[in-house]
Formats: sequence, C-alpha cells, structure tokens
Amino acid sequence: MGQFLFEKEEDTLFIIDGQQRLTTTILFLSAIAKVKANRGGNIEWIKRTYLTDIFRTIDDDQVIFKRITQKHLVSITDNTETISQKRIIEAFIFFETELNKLPDEDLNQVQQTLESAVISTFYILDKIEATQVFEYQNNRGKSLSRFEVIKAYLMHQIYIHSCSKKSANNDIVEIQSIVSKTYRYIEAVEGYFTENELLDNCCNLFYNIGGSLEEIKERLNKEEDKKQWIKSFFENLAELAHCAKSIVNNKCQTEIANLFFVGNKVNWKFVLLTIFNRGDNKGEVYFKILKLLEILSFKLKLGDYRTDYLPSYAKSYFNSDDYSIEDLYRDVKNSAETGFKWYWNDGNRFKNIISEYFDHTKWHYDRNIIKYVLWQYENHLRLEKRSGALLDKDLYDSIPLNISGLRVRKMKYIQKILHRIICKLQGIWLF
Repeated sequence: MGQFLFEKEEDTLFIIDGQQRLTTTILFLSAIAKVKANRGGNIEWIKRTYLTDIFRTIDDDQVIFKRITQKHLVSITDNTETISQKRIIEAFIFFETELNKLPDEDLNQVQQTLESAVISTFYILDKIEATQVFEYQNNRGKSLSRFEVIKAYLMHQIYIHSCSKKSANNDIVEIQSIVSKTYRYIEAVEGYFTENELLDNCCNLFYNIGGSLEEIKERLNKEEDKKQWIKSFFENLAELAHCAKSIVNNKCQTEIANLFFVGNKVNWKFVLLTIFNRGDNKGEVYFKILKLLEILSFKLKLGDYRTDYLPSYAKSYFNSDDYSIEDLYRDVKNSAETGFKWYWNDGNRFKNIISEYFDHTKWHYDRNIIKYVLWQYENHLRLEKRSGALLDKDLYDSIPLNISGLRVRKMKYIQKILHRIICKLQGIWLF
C-alpha cells in the first residue's frame, strides 16, 4: 500500500501523505464488518482493531465518519454539509453493495489480503521538515493540483525566510488554518467554480499575474517582506473563494443561474467575484450588470469571438475609487451592445447578432447554444404561466442533446423553429 508519511507531535501522528488511502481503508473494513454482522459473523476483531477513534479525519467530517465506520449509520447524502462527507457516504455504500455480492470465503480472503498488505512509514518531527518533504515528494495516487504545488512551495519559503524555527512553525500553523478554510470554500462551489479558476482570478485581481508557479516565484522574488506577502496571498485566495461560495449560495436567483447556464465564453465570473468582494451585490445596477453579462456571453458564443476586456473593467472597479459600479455597468453595457472591438459591430452586426443569427445560410447547430436557447424558452413559458423557473444546473447539465444524425430536411425545420423561438426571446436579451 505504499509509504505513509506522518508528522509526529507527542503521541499524535498527523498524516502528511496517505490520508486518502487510510480513510478509504477504514471505510472498506467498516463495510466488511457490516456485511459480516448482517450474516451473523463475529466482527469484534475488526471493531477493536480498526474501527476506533485512533484514526480521525478532519473535524468537519469526523462526526459523519464515526457514525459510518463505528455505527454503520448512513445519512442521506442530500443532508451532507460538504462534498467530502458526501463522498465518504457514497464510498461506504459502494463497498457494502459490492462486498455483499461475495460469498463468505471470498469476503474473508479480501479482508486477509488487505490486513497483510505491505506498508512503509516515515516520521518527521516538526512542520518545517514537513514542508520540505512535501514539496519534494509526491507519492502514488492523485497528482498534486497546481494550488497544492504552489502551497508547498510558499510554505517552504516561510521556513527559508524565518528568523527562527519557532517563528516558522507558528506562521505555518496560521497558514494551514487559512488553507483549510479555503479548501472548504472550494468544495462548496464544486461544479460552479474550479480550483484553478479561483487561483487564476485571485492572482490576476490582486497581483496582475497568472496563476502559475513560475509567475508566483517571480513576483515573490521582488518582495522585500516575503513572509508577509505569502500570508496575504493565502488570505486573498481564501477571501475570493468565500466570494465564490456566496455567489453559488445565490444560484437560485434567475440572473445568476442564467450565467452558469450560458457558460464562460467571457470571464463574467471575474466580474462577479469582484462585485461580491466589494459588497455591491445588491440594487438595480447590480442586477442590470448580471443581465448584460448574460447577453454578452450569449452573443460571444454565437459569434465565436475571442477578445475579453471584462477582467480589465473589473480590475479598474476593484482598484480605483474613481471607477464606480455605475462605470462598470456603463462599460459592460457598451460591450454587450457593440462588442470589445470596434469592427465587431460593423453594420450593426454585433448589436443584431441574436435576432439575425438564424437568418443566415450558415449552419449554426452547436448543441450547447441550442440547449441554452430551448432552456430559456422553457423558462419563458413558465414565467408566462406564473410557474417556477428551472434553475437546477445539475439538471441542465444532465440533459443530452444530439442532433448530429438528423437529415438536412429536419435540420432546416429545426432552424425555422429556433428562429421563431429567438424572435420571441429577443425581449429578454435586449436592453
């Protein structure tokens, strides 16, 4: 089962590498115990040896982890508070289901194989050494994410630039607490924001750089107080990840839901993160900006354009007291009407691209565009009938749409229908 890396602090071992393997192993043994118990078997050895409080997961997940591994009480996944809690439950249910298919002889063989698996262990004695080892070691399993690599590098830099071992340990403990919160925020926005999106947007907004390790190294080298810069980096990322969580918490607002439906042809997420960070996520101007961002995103998707000035507008709004949310609204409105480049609107092409899109002889059958149009039409009809709009992104993502096999005659018929729908929907995409 490979090597397990621990940091030893008195009688407690903190897992640096191997937490996923240990968590999965305990869940697997718990599932074996439940299957055996249901068959009338003796499970005292498994309970006494493995299913105890000796191994603990993080505090947020420990209650549900203990209920499952020691009491075999499985909660409904809809009631879980974190993605990791949901995954713990799903893993246990999967193991129980599959192990139930095995006869007793095979079940015993599986348990014996797991218990006799070879492992090696390595112990370090302080957090400074932990940062050194983690930076240079990535054992088997899932590769480190870009943020994890950056985090390991910056924590090691804390050690290098600290005046004492005690100071370095204190700083690393503080940063670990911030990082823990950040991961919780990132978990909460899964499916809406990615870790890399938040990392890139944070680096762009606060430091005007990309989110690569090389660019962060270059920026850090220019700083006199490197320790303070590293702390502020993690604080700013946590702050922006919390803004993302606030946005997702408001996903039941039609205006925000529509943005997630239309997709990320432009970086409207950067604008929203900035607005939420500034606390301007209320009022008429804010909701107008949301609608304009949807129109702009849809137009760029129709026209397959590349340029995006939204991050520039958002940074002006974020960094300057002379550039208000009204100024941001003005620039977004102008972009939604005429585009980012002067020639985009030659002959009012960009301004009228929605209403004229299906009048051209080109074949525009991108399934994501059609799916979005039909979804909005459904919600338009629901609004007319005063019934609730469909705002479930998981439902939206799960709906298949395949028109690639249709004959030309049917394609032309679909084109006519879509053109009629577009005409009916023009009112919600005009300003």
